[in-house]
Amino acid sequence: MKTKILSTLCVLAFLFGCLADFRPAPPPHSDLLLQADQLKEKQLFESALMSYREAKTLYDSLGQTDKILQCTAGMAHCWWALHHSDSAVALCRQAVADHGADTAEKPPALAEIYTILGNVHADKRTADDFYQAMTYYEKAVEILEYNNANTTDLVMARERFGIANWLIGNYEEARRWYSQCLREMPPTDSSNAAIYATLYSHLGNVLEDMGKVWEAAESVQRAYAISTDYNLANGVAEAEFLNKLGRMQLKAGDPGQALVSYEAALYLQNKFGEKEQKLTALILSGLADCQCLLGDDAKALTNYSLAKDYWSEKVQDDLNGLQTLLRQMANCHLRHNRPATAAKLQQHALDIVLKSFGKESLAYLMVQEELGRSRQQSGAYKAATEHFRKALASGTQLLGPHHPRMLEIHLRLGETQMMSGNLAGCGDLLNSISEDPKLSAVIDHSILLSLKYEQLLADLSMAKFELDKGPEKLWKALAHYSRGIALAQNTQRQFLNEESELHLQQTVKTLCEKALESCAALQRISPSEVSPDLVLSFMEASSNVLLIGANNSRLALADSSIPADKKAQLTELVQQCRYYYYRMNAPPNENTIAANGNYTSGGEEEEWQLSYFEALRKLEALKEELAGKYPAFKNGTLGQSPPSAEAIRASLGKEDCFIALHEGKDYLYRFRCDRNSYTFEQLAPVSAYTSTLDSLLSMLYEEPRRWQSDREKAYQYRQFCSQSQRLYRLLIGEPLGEGGKLVFATSGKLNFLPPDILLVQSPATTTSLDWRSLPYLFKTHPVQQIESPGLWLAPSIDQPEAAGYVGFAPDFTEGNSKNAGLTPLKNNVKEVEAVAELWDGSAFTNRNATIENFWLSAGHSAILHLATHASYNDNFPANSKLYFAGTAEDFDQLPTWEIARNHLPASLLVLSACNTGYGKLVSGDGVHSLSRAFRLAGAEATLMSLWSESDQSGNDLIVPFMKNLKEGMPKSEALQKAKSEFLLSVQNDRMTHPHYWANLVLTGNDNPLDVEPGQPSKAGISPLWLLMLLPALAIYAVWHRLTGSG
Repeated sequence: MKTKILSTLCVLAFLFGCLADFRPAPPPHSDLLLQADQLKEKQLFESALMSYREAKTLYDSLGQTDKILQCTAGMAHCWWALHHSDSAVALCRQAVADHGADTAEKPPALAEIYTILGNVHADKRTADDFYQAMTYYEKAVEILEYNNANTTDLVMARERFGIANWLIGNYEEARRWYSQCLREMPPTDSSNAAIYATLYSHLGNVLEDMGKVWEAAESVQRAYAISTDYNLANGVAEAEFLNKLGRMQLKAGDPGQALVSYEAALYLQNKFGEKEQKLTALILSGLADCQCLLGDDAKALTNYSLAKDYWSEKVQDDLNGLQTLLRQMANCHLRHNRPATAAKLQQHALDIVLKSFGKESLAYLMVQEELGRSRQQSGAYKAATEHFRKALASGTQLLGPHHPRMLEIHLRLGETQMMSGNLAGCGDLLNSISEDPKLSAVIDHSILLSLKYEQLLADLSMAKFELDKGPEKLWKALAHYSRGIALAQNTQRQFLNEESELHLQQTVKTLCEKALESCAALQRISPSEVSPDLVLSFMEASSNVLLIGANNSRLALADSSIPADKKAQLTELVQQCRYYYYRMNAPPNENTIAANGNYTSGGEEEEWQLSYFEALRKLEALKEELAGKYPAFKNGTLGQSPPSAEAIRASLGKEDCFIALHEGKDYLYRFRCDRNSYTFEQLAPVSAYTSTLDSLLSMLYEEPRRWQSDREKAYQYRQFCSQSQRLYRLLIGEPLGEGGKLVFATSGKLNFLPPDILLVQSPATTTSLDWRSLPYLFKTHPVQQIESPGLWLAPSIDQPEAAGYVGFAPDFTEGNSKNAGLTPLKNNVKEVEAVAELWDGSAFTNRNATIENFWLSAGHSAILHLATHASYNDNFPANSKLYFAGTAEDFDQLPTWEIARNHLPASLLVLSACNTGYGKLVSGDGVHSLSRAFRLAGAEATLMSLWSESDQSGNDLIVPFMKNLKEGMPKSEALQKAKSEFLLSVQNDRMTHPHYWANLVLTGNDNPLDVEPGQPSKAGISPLWLLMLLPALAIYAVWHRLTGSG
């Protein structure tokens, strides 16, 4: 029995031993180390730490010194990247003590240990730490040279010298190191592309802090392009690039483009990065900066709050990030005129800086300068001056006297002195800047500093003029305002989205208004010295920036020397950018709002962002290529020459008159010109006529109540006559030439006033309530409304693909429109059919009035006529819509942004729908309405409605208007005759009220229509249109699916 048991045990022991041989082997040490390195490259530092620890444990058991050092260096790098510098230093010092201090050998991995020690000291940004960091970096290079390291490893080691110099503020020295590193690198290939990307990215940091933000952005763009071309960038690395690019775009005054970069970065970081990573906080705070600049205060404060959760005042490594965020939040409050709140946040930041970094730090300089801005805004000029002087003293020691940041503080100080009445002190400071060649060079290399400098010089000249009334002060101010406007406009042309252009346009508008104020002052003391061309240039620059830019782009593309395929490619990329941009900024569908408050589109916003950025990169490259090869394209994109008084006179008939009105912040300005003379005047303060204008607009926009008493009707009639005549005297002034045309350009709230209803004289009686016989302006003078003199005088573009008439009229009879909640229309179909018969054109009515048919014919129609319903979106004007035929239960809707992004070269657009000329008044640009979208797309002239349109009166005006055009009349005369005949023939006296006929206004080209009757030719569609048509239909399909329409 015992023998059997022993035998069994022996067999079991043998089997166990055999099975032991089949246990899975541990992963190879090299695989563990490689896995850790890969996690570190992906910036998954906490996961990388675990892998490095496991690998180090295995290498410790094997006694492999170099591998142990590699693991230690990897762990130290992770601790340093996670802002745990104490842990990183402890690991590195232990490694040096164990393997580097007393040994003759110099293991290559020890170089990385010394590099991390250098990084920790360099991050502290003090003089002592800088020299200590340089010592460690020199040891790292010495070890690499001893081990015959390859060129790229040596370059990356020497690059740390550039970083250390950058962190301490030695920017020129840092730039020299980076230039040397790039010269030493071999040609770019897949083996060294990552090194090139790193060098260009870090060089961008240096250039950014030197104030060369455009060069910096270009360097980062180059790094990003190398990374994408060689498939180097993972999600987190791309997020870092985009975060950096957003920061530079923001500094360059391009918040709209920066917003796009930050949102794409946040998407990538959330998808690929670790939740607790500090990069998320940096992206959120940058995103908030953009939103604050663009006026979205609520979203900005939300994102600042989210970013603040990533920093703790109890963690030493978090203090720099926390004080930076506090200052960013303060700047947001400053932009919204809350200096007291801003000062509290800045004082908190200053307490952190003094406790942790001391006075000899860049953070101290920055917070002192920002405290000065808060005190200046609150009117505490003495305290502001003290803060600015402290910042200057600190900056002179840290950065030197010629750093861009120092110049910015000098300008702030000068501005404070001027505001406090110390004009002599401000003048002396500005003179010292102009006499210093190095500071002058800094101004020349920074657009934003140049703008501030020119504006301060001009404001100082105006302040001095108030003291001695010397005209030479005004001329000096005008010269500086003109230079500032030119600088801002040149910068605007580098922007590729609307928000950034409009943001900088506020600066342009402010400068223009100050310049017009100077012209008016000069006019009062020396009328003959005021140049009419100068006045016109200021009026032109102050508004319609997007419309003028779109027209310039069309003129640039009209040059025959540019190949057709390049034109098509450019147009397609512009369309893609507009489409992606509007999609990612569209209002939410249902309840799709992200946690940080940003809009999403059913979870697809991130795809729109990334697609937009990719299309934008291609567009920039193509524009650069075209500008280099084709001078006509470059000149066109730089803009047309400003309008001249001589060109305006040459365009006027003998009795015609041109009037341009500019509604400024404080005053209304008028430029009036005929064939023989011109005048420029500063009219009444805006506040003096605002109530009159508001009252008159209220009478026009609201339909007269049927149940008004006779007394109420009589009172409204008298009020209308009085206010209309008063505005005529103010806006028009002297009587116009007999029978001549009035060319009329307005701005501000005056855009909502139809000039037709102005009374040229007081009526003979105000007791008869006779709306027909009132002496309206349009009865004696046809009115051509224009957006700006420059657009009016711009050369017309030949549109050979546009021919014939096409009209659209969905069925809005009572049964069909009831379910959609729309007012029934009885006459829109009859209107389109009548005009189509008149011009022998195409009429898409009832079920055929679809969006698909619109896109198939609109792009090659000379006359485009839409008789439909429209809905205006106050919060997001680009999402206003026109209605087309859809399913039996509903209608399809075409959004404004989709119209604006296409090419619609109609000679005339007729929008027979409600409120198509009404919209959001955007300062510095104009009214963002439905009709404006067609003007952006290329329509030469539009007939639009300023308020709700009567179905019957609209039909009774538009059909005669089109008949008059068929007879060869100019558009303004055709509309004049149609309105006159309407008032004479309408049977219902109630319909003679201006509410029913004055809403239709004409803007744009006034020439007679040179259009042959017939239908648009589908056989002659250009290759350019084919390229545009396919994405337009695809976009429509996507939109159709997202919104669930039809």
